[in-house]
Amino acid sequence: MNKPSFHEFAYTPQQEWIQEVKKALKDDPHLYEKETFENIFLKTLYRKNDVQDLPHLKDEELYLFVRGIDSHFVSNEWNIAQRINVAVPKKANQMIKEALDNGQTSLAIELNPISIKGKNPLTVPFTELKSGVLLSNYADLCALFKDIQLPEVPLFIPSGYTALPLIESIDTYCQQEGITLSQVAGVVGMDPLGSLAEHAHSPIPITDLYHDMANAIAFVQEKKSSLKTVLIDTKPYHMSGATAVQELAYALSTAVQYMDECLRRNIPLHHVLPHLAFSFSTSSQLFMEVSKLRAFRLLWLQAVRAFSQTIDVPLPFIHVNTSIHTLSSQDLHTNILRGTLQAFAGIIGGANSLHVYPYDAISKQSTELSNRLARNTQLMLREESQLGRVIDPAGGSWYIESYTHELAEKAWKLFQKMESKGGMEACLESGWIQCELQHVSEEKREQIHSRNERMVGITHYVSPSKTTYEEDNVANKDYHEYQLQLRNELTASSLLVNAHEEQSPSQAILFLNQWRKSEAFEQMRERTKGLTIGCIELSESKLVKQQKEFAYDFFQSGGFQCETFSPLYHDLDTIEWLKKRPCHAYVVCGEPEQVKDMLAFLNGYKQEKLYVFVVAKSEVDGAAEFINENVNAINCFAQLVRWIEVNQHI
Repeated sequence: MNKPSFHEFAYTPQQEWIQEVKKALKDDPHLYEKETFENIFLKTLYRKNDVQDLPHLKDEELYLFVRGIDSHFVSNEWNIAQRINVAVPKKANQMIKEALDNGQTSLAIELNPISIKGKNPLTVPFTELKSGVLLSNYADLCALFKDIQLPEVPLFIPSGYTALPLIESIDTYCQQEGITLSQVAGVVGMDPLGSLAEHAHSPIPITDLYHDMANAIAFVQEKKSSLKTVLIDTKPYHMSGATAVQELAYALSTAVQYMDECLRRNIPLHHVLPHLAFSFSTSSQLFMEVSKLRAFRLLWLQAVRAFSQTIDVPLPFIHVNTSIHTLSSQDLHTNILRGTLQAFAGIIGGANSLHVYPYDAISKQSTELSNRLARNTQLMLREESQLGRVIDPAGGSWYIESYTHELAEKAWKLFQKMESKGGMEACLESGWIQCELQHVSEEKREQIHSRNERMVGITHYVSPSKTTYEEDNVANKDYHEYQLQLRNELTASSLLVNAHEEQSPSQAILFLNQWRKSEAFEQMRERTKGLTIGCIELSESKLVKQQKEFAYDFFQSGGFQCETFSPLYHDLDTIEWLKKRPCHAYVVCGEPEQVKDMLAFLNGYKQEKLYVFVVAKSEVDGAAEFINENVNAINCFAQLVRWIEVNQHI
């Protein structure tokens, strides 16, 4: 077969491309480059010379590693790992079987924080119950795995502070079922530093957890099992607003700390590496997320090579979660679109397994429908979009390769800075990471609150009819039945996840400020229920129509209802409308002279004090406030609500 040729495509000089870009962007120089929160300047146009000097493109072995390719890979198949999170193990077992029968390829479990922290469910009220399966004793584990053929389906169980008691219990279960732990694949992974970051507290000293980590690796090595026992999860940092560079550096620094601790406990590096796994969350920034996952493989190889130049470095196992950080409790169906885009990014980036959060994931317990839609999202991407058939489809893209290199370069510098400060544990204990994340969170919140970062259904294009999740009493009933079951058991509850002595001293750090992007708008909408904005439209010009559209989008994002009035005879019509359809505040849309006259009239309308906005670039005499695309909407809404409460007694 002849080598493909592109001779039929004429060469286009760079200057012609630049002219086309200017034409498409209407010659706006501000759109040519965009700086990300990672301090990377994204260009409008990438060409071959942008990647010709990138180190990872010059070394074939290194490039294949970045792409996630080895000699055993013939496709881009990933494990569909939708995590089951109902509290009662017996009910979770039924959901696992149903999921496996309907296309799921991994037995994925989200453990309840009660179990992760080693608390006794009998002492925890329902009001404190979070989502996740409760594993309090060996009987719970047996109920969870009942009639499931473990050798046929890989596990995915993030176990929090420690995995050793859980892995030992799984080994006991395997012996009871006539199989061996070596037949069980997947991840049952601990992440003591990640759990410390998420909860700001560890019930067991971190040093003791490092012992557990080394013992867990030694245990599965002795059993000749490929089970991965360490899962480094960046979700706590992602939920705190971390940039892609920070997520990469924190994951790498955590892994290096764990490798160091295992080496100190006489676990050889070649035994440690096969039992490490990583978990990243993907946001809606498609190209950045694809590049982030590819960049991590480059960083991982570089870090392991720093330990040994001769060791065979396995490709890192990367699990991907879609982002809770971007989910909304309102306009739920838009969450499905976000999840699909984020899942797509994870797959294109080379995820080994994937969990798509259901659209109502921020409630205590997702519905059967939302779980099915989340699972089917992956099935559609695999079976209909054929994404499993192409390895690293983004490879070779000048944009992606350049972005991958810059992310890796900046993350490596941050990683080195953290190492100079003592590593991941020291940075968490000193509060340095919390401080760094607080700074970037403030910047990101400003972008969201000013509506410069768009979230469909939240900051822009708000649906008048909002869909919200409703809590039901099923989870409450199930939990009470589970508590009754524990009380009726003959043996005392043996806490599965935390088998350490209760008197072990705990360890605490400063809290990470974890948040969701839509939270401020959701909270504001609770305060503005029933409040209306009157939009006074002074002409039918294009400018006025644009102002009105902006005003509607602006105020609807805060939950206000908007009504339009177009006065025909100015003063008399306006007075009549103000009497018949009084609103809590008003926005005037018109040409500058029209606005000036209307503001003078409204300020002279003595029946009651009016709060009037104008759409303008700066302050306008006679208006209470001006609004535009750079105004912090949340601050604006809060000030308006306070004024209404004081002046209109609401």
